[in-house]
Amino acid sequence: MGKKHIGSLCRAKKWGVVTTIFDPTDAILRLLSLDWCLVIVPDLKTPKDYMAKLQSLVEDKSSTSKQYAATANLDRAFYLPVEEQELWSGHYGFFGSFVRSTPWNHFARKNLGYLFAILHKAEFIFDFDDDNYIKLGDDGLVLDILPDDSVNVSVSVAMLGANAFNHHPMMGATVNGSWARGFPLDSLQNNATYGTVAFKEDIPLSQVGVIQFLADNNPDIDAIHRITKPLPMNFQSSSAVLVPKHSFAPYNAQATIHSKLAFWGLLLPGTVTGRVSDIWRSYFAQCIFADTELRLIFAPPKIHQFRNEHNNLGDLNAEQDLYNKAGELITYLSSWTSSETSLAERLEHLYIGLYEHGYIELEDVTRAQFWL
Repeated sequence: MGKKHIGSLCRAKKWGVVTTIFDPTDAILRLLSLDWCLVIVPDLKTPKDYMAKLQSLVEDKSSTSKQYAATANLDRAFYLPVEEQELWSGHYGFFGSFVRSTPWNHFARKNLGYLFAILHKAEFIFDFDDDNYIKLGDDGLVLDILPDDSVNVSVSVAMLGANAFNHHPMMGATVNGSWARGFPLDSLQNNATYGTVAFKEDIPLSQVGVIQFLADNNPDIDAIHRITKPLPMNFQSSSAVLVPKHSFAPYNAQATIHSKLAFWGLLLPGTVTGRVSDIWRSYFAQCIFADTELRLIFAPPKIHQFRNEHNNLGDLNAEQDLYNKAGELITYLSSWTSSETSLAERLEHLYIGLYEHGYIELEDVTRAQFWL
């Protein structure tokens, strides 16, 4: 697992993780221009010449507007070939069992990238998609998504009475009546889910489990939203929002930073569709956040999403669990309790309950036991 796959061994504390079935994009270059290491997890459909194309992208001098390309460093990129992933499945113990249990041609393949970064001593993981581009500053360089001197995070503290939080209104969505993918549809007309600013404060970064960056242009919304409302859509708020402890809000695997204390919550379920997996993960993790005193923050859009090709009707079908079960899942998690005392035991207990209530299948419980 410690073998280098491209370039030299990266010793940074900040790691990006991406899985893809497409050719490399500028979103990859932009992260590599920062002081982040990167794990690229291919799947069976990923182009075989992916790294050669990425090398060409780095060396392409045809566009003088891409100042950041000059600082993109492939020595910080690790590519995990399909053939090597197959070899890992032959390992004994929990590691081999975890790899064998991870489905091919599924978004959950990304779990191997998280594990790789964790084993290489990551302290922060930027979980992103290759169609989410970190924005450029006025100087043409890539914005820093987590400066090295970050100690505190300035936030607006949200106040609301509901157990579901629709963060789009507070973040200044330019489309009225907007909501994020995974927000329960049966709560869309509940104004109590919108929240108001109670006060502003600085909270220590050490208390933050996840930072979700909003994305301008074509943000993470569900297929119903895409079919019924206009795009592009942007977010006008310049202030980050702290989610109340008693509320649940969906965050994704498209542009989120996870701190070391929340790495246990990175695991993506593999028995639901990819359009459901990261949202379910976010709700499962928030159930335990209260135990660990970790907080969820939605940050202003340092991201532009230029979405890869999707079929809205295909997404509509893949998102059925979000439409039909998100509200009842939040209700279940809001009242969930456990007599277990350790984090690992509570997580295992939670996954067993989620299986018994039909939110995941047994394979995800087994995979969570290997993960823990």
